[in-house]
Amino acid sequence: MGTLIFTYCWVSVNAILMKLLTVNGHIIIIFAGIPLIAYLVLNLREKRIEALIKTTIDRVQVDIDTLIMVHNMTDFAKGINKEDFHRMAMIGIINIHMADCVNPDCPCKEEYELFDVTSNQFSTLNENSPHSDTVFLDHFIKRYYEDAIVKFPNSPAINIAFSFYLFRVMKNIHASLIELSVATKKKPSLQQQFTIFRYKRIIEDLIY
Repeated sequence: MGTLIFTYCWVSVNAILMKLLTVNGHIIIIFAGIPLIAYLVLNLREKRIEALIKTTIDRVQVDIDTLIMVHNMTDFAKGINKEDFHRMAMIGIINIHMADCVNPDCPCKEEYELFDVTSNQFSTLNENSPHSDTVFLDHFIKRYYEDAIVKFPNSPAINIAFSFYLFRVMKNIHASLIELSVATKKKPSLQQQFTIFRYKRIIEDLIY
């Protein structure tokens, strides 16, 4: 999206210049600039994501930045058994969080019980099990969503994303529907209303 916006601005500016100035090869200049714009936007995006990963929710100022953080964590969590980069990224995120976290209900606390939906039982953080890392990361990301909702109480986007996470990862259909109901009370946009409707239909089709 960012690339498309900057490309549109680039073409618009050059179209205006073509009306004011006579330059040979102006079309070539326009097309040559598009790859450079895409490269620049991608680099800016990577640097922004890297900066967000190195911070905490308390320091984030916009709700969309929180969603970017959590979505990247989810991607890293999926790849921890495949790529060393993802594992190191998650270790760094967890260490940054633990340095500032004072919440007694945080999954990083040793006394916090982790519910494993695959085995339908609870386990502690230090308990050795085949799925211990995955279960911990699922709860860790869930806590980030909960903290984000507290940080941005008027953002329906976070409740919608959290609802889908509860449904897809935590397998908690009831909690997922509650988050969708909460999102409808926060004046969602037309697109968000459609997303809420679609998620509810997916969940209802699964139930019935």
